[in-house]
Amino acid sequence: MLSNILSLCLLFLIVLFHLYKKFVTLSKYRHLPGPKGLPWFGPLKELPSLGFWFKFKEWADKYGSLFGTTIMGELHIFVASEDVANELFGKRGSKYSGRPKVPSVHDSQGNLGTAEYMPLMSRNIYHTRQKKLNHMHLVATKNKNYFNYPSIEAKRFIWRMLNDSSDWVSLTEDMTSRTICRLTWGTPDFAAILKEHAWNLLIAISPLGNRSNLTTPLLLMPTFLSPWKKWEAQRRAKEQAWFQQNWAEVRDRIAKGTTGPSFLRNYLEDIKSQPFDEKEAASTLGMLSITGVFTISSPMQRFVRAAILYPEWFRKVQEEVDSVCGLERMPEVEDAPHLPVLRSFIKECFRWRPPIPTGVVHEVEEDDVYDGYFIPKGAKIHPLEWAFSRDPAKYPSPHTFNPARYLDPSFTATYREPLSLYPQIQQSTAYGWGRRLCQGPELTHHELINACGGLAWAFDIRAGAFQNRDGEEEEVDVEKLRTGKVKKENGSLILGLDKDECEFQVPTSRQESLIIVKPAPFKIRCQVRDGGDRAGVIERQYRESCEKDILRAVGSVGVE
Repeated sequence: MLSNILSLCLLFLIVLFHLYKKFVTLSKYRHLPGPKGLPWFGPLKELPSLGFWFKFKEWADKYGSLFGTTIMGELHIFVASEDVANELFGKRGSKYSGRPKVPSVHDSQGNLGTAEYMPLMSRNIYHTRQKKLNHMHLVATKNKNYFNYPSIEAKRFIWRMLNDSSDWVSLTEDMTSRTICRLTWGTPDFAAILKEHAWNLLIAISPLGNRSNLTTPLLLMPTFLSPWKKWEAQRRAKEQAWFQQNWAEVRDRIAKGTTGPSFLRNYLEDIKSQPFDEKEAASTLGMLSITGVFTISSPMQRFVRAAILYPEWFRKVQEEVDSVCGLERMPEVEDAPHLPVLRSFIKECFRWRPPIPTGVVHEVEEDDVYDGYFIPKGAKIHPLEWAFSRDPAKYPSPHTFNPARYLDPSFTATYREPLSLYPQIQQSTAYGWGRRLCQGPELTHHELINACGGLAWAFDIRAGAFQNRDGEEEEVDVEKLRTGKVKKENGSLILGLDKDECEFQVPTSRQESLIIVKPAPFKIRCQVRDGGDRAGVIERQYRESCEKDILRAVGSVGVE
């Protein structure tokens, strides 16, 4: 009995000592400013049901470039300045490159050995070797112009837009999905299923996707009482089975000589030097493919929105593309050095509508002190892309879409020479930071130059008509949109801008508030441009790309 009491006393003293030590440590440093809210819950009820990043930016304007708050019992720190982000995620990257656990995703960090989600992993042995493998594949294929796959799929995309642009959002996603499927497995035929898996994973990892990510106590419920846990278990099982199925199918095709170059083919040809088992390798390549779908289709969709809202700038892009390519061909990535206006337009789309406006959260891996503030190990730290892109010191009139930021020397913070090299689509804070930098900016560059350049060469793009309350077709007044009027069709936003010409899209559905923002669908009108037989050129270039397609030659293109 006495020994038990002594043990409890000793335990109490140890806990008391650690609490005292923590208090003494924290008392030396400044306390991070930030919203307070309720105990444990924090300012949770201040967050909007959709569009977290607007509230985060509002907090940044109030509390400064570095602030923190407790939400659902966890410390969240927000970085709202590029300079601070460069210091923490770049120069001090060894302390700030972790990834927090995604509550609803089993072993998202890979610490239990499943090693299924490279972008979500902690910096462990699995992350290190998978990142190295992906880098090897991407560099090798970049040196071979990605086997011309982005150009082939861009020609198909423009050809499909020519024939029917009504489902244009899906066409952009189809193009990016087919391109990364070609690169990963040597066939575009898996694209529709890949897009489905990519979307489901996006739901699984987003705070506003799977409900248990934000309301973590739901994870304590047994599976039979939790539809969220049941859905996630089914999602993961289907995804991993599909990766294994693709591996086996493509391996058999390679043995029969009926597939072209791909990441998987490169891997199998060098398999003896690789440290992976088949399951991990299949998951690594599968995750690489998933990351290449919505990260690229989202900027393409923003490009279309900007073309409609800013026709004066889109005309400048069209004039430049015509001057470089003439009337007999669409742009290729080799034309990029001669297309600074196109590159500036695309780069401004990344700034104006970041694909990931909240940024991708990091986890602090080691206690640190910055500017007198104590930043503890384990804190979740957010690089606020929306705040970076709204910094008036770097981007005067930040809410205005203005590609001249990269073309006019008077914009000293963003203009760089020579214009044959700058601006670079590959260089953007949207790709992440430091040791967590996106591995595919060059591929993004190839796809966007081909696809967006092709759209500018081929079409005049306008907002489509919508049905008003009287059931009549009504034209969208872009000028009203640009001065703050919001038009809706059956309750969903077509093109919404705010009263201050901030021109941000007010989210109206969950798909607009996931980690990667997918814009609300809206109708467009694509009309073939005057000058030459552009429709004929689109048909001809599409057919020529089919004839030169190495995957068609070996029978690896069966789905159109």
